[in-house]
Amino acid sequence: LHISENNIYGSIPTEIGELNSLKEFTGFGTLLTGTIPTQIGQLSQLRKFFFAGGFLSGTIPTEISNLSLLEYFEVRNNDLTGSLPSQI
Repeated sequence: LHISENNIYGSIPTEIGELNSLKEFTGFGTLLTGTIPTQIGQLSQLRKFFFAGGFLSGTIPTEISNLSLLEYFEVRNNDLTGSLPSQI
């Protein structure tokens, strides 16, 4: 799912966790705000999460440690705080 460089407003919906076949989720340069939902940990097929240059805030949820196939995770230039969960 590629939604980069669009004028998409709002937040990443919690329903994202229902897309269990999702392999890539990219949103470089979007206007999305809010936190990365914990439901991200339900995306068992996710290999790439790329949301750099945006307005995401809060901490990176520990649930991303459930993503055993995750190869690429980039969230630079957002308003996130803290560090990557130690389980990764």
